[in-house]
Amino acid sequence: MARRQTRPVPAVLPADLRPDVRRSLGPAVALRWVGNAGIRAPFTLLPAIASGTGLSASTVGAILAIRDLTGLTAVRAGRIADRRGPLPTVRTASWVLAAGLALTAAGPWGLLVGSVVFGLGKSTSDVAMNAWIGEAVRYENRARVSGLIETSWALAGLVAVPLLAQLVDRVAWWAAFLAMAGAVLMAVPLLGPGATTRPAAGERPAEPRPRLDRTALATHGTLALMSLSAQFLFITHGLWLDEAYDLEITEIGAAVAGLGLIELVASSMSSAGADRLGKRRSVTAGLVLLVGGMGILAALGTPSLAIALLLMAAALLGFEFGIVSLLPLVAEIDPAARATTIGIGFGGATLARALGSFVAVPLYEAVSMSAVMGVGAAIAAIATLLAITLVREPEPATAA
Repeated sequence: MARRQTRPVPAVLPADLRPDVRRSLGPAVALRWVGNAGIRAPFTLLPAIASGTGLSASTVGAILAIRDLTGLTAVRAGRIADRRGPLPTVRTASWVLAAGLALTAAGPWGLLVGSVVFGLGKSTSDVAMNAWIGEAVRYENRARVSGLIETSWALAGLVAVPLLAQLVDRVAWWAAFLAMAGAVLMAVPLLGPGATTRPAAGERPAEPRPRLDRTALATHGTLALMSLSAQFLFITHGLWLDEAYDLEITEIGAAVAGLGLIELVASSMSSAGADRLGKRRSVTAGLVLLVGGMGILAALGTPSLAIALLLMAAALLGFEFGIVSLLPLVAEIDPAARATTIGIGFGGATLARALGSFVAVPLYEAVSMSAVMGVGAAIAAIATLLAITLVREPEPATAA
């Protein structure tokens, strides 16, 4: 009897990935995971942080907005990464990130100063890491690797935030930040050295001039608007679940874990399918789901907890699928100034998130969660139109 032939299972990583890149991917995902937990955890733990520091929820929200404003340094971070090399820049930025997390645990003023230091390290690390993936992986396969890196955002919600919520419940709010700082310190030494780019003696390095035509601006604009829209949900969900459904901090953490599972599915879907479906189509599909989830939530007001979590999951599924699919497009706008271009995109996105942090909590306190979701859905709808009409895939010659 002839043996039945089976189709080979596709490899998670591209076959032509360099060995040094493969070795550094695990530590890179770990560092991104902890950094993303540092971004996400304060939103979920906002009631506990406010209570522990004696600050109002609006004040903590403003501090998080100031933290996000550090993303305006992303362009400068990109220029540094273009000159020094992306992976060495990731390592240096990770030390800064750890210092910021440790400072954050030092009370109200530590929360302010540490959040700013953390934001500087996180912004620089994210820009450099995406530039590293852009250099090391061909465009045709890039969504597979960037999707793997971006699963760290979902894993932060699925694993890190619930664990940190338990830690806060058993110890205090500041323990979460010390734990994250320790995790970064353990992961950095495992990161590979990477290539360091240094100019010749006496030579002044040329400043890259990134491309800023209509397609580039539309791609950056889509990233910024998508980030702004999602921020309305990210920064208010902890307060809303606490006040509308009377959930304890550990219960909120468990709810976020469920949402993190949905985001992990979205990241995996983007990693597996965006290269085949087309990255622009994938971005559009994610945005449509984001608009739908937030729009229906706005219309329903305060539905049952199960329906609320389902709609939040749909919105986050769309955001995660869309953002992971969009990052390879941003990285390919201008390969000659890749890190600087990524810095422009990330700078715009973090400025948008800061705006969302400043606006969303006061809007929630003054009006309702429906108003917050309605504004977020409208912004996502604008991003959808931009993606459909102006965002373009790179030309084949450019994407080689």
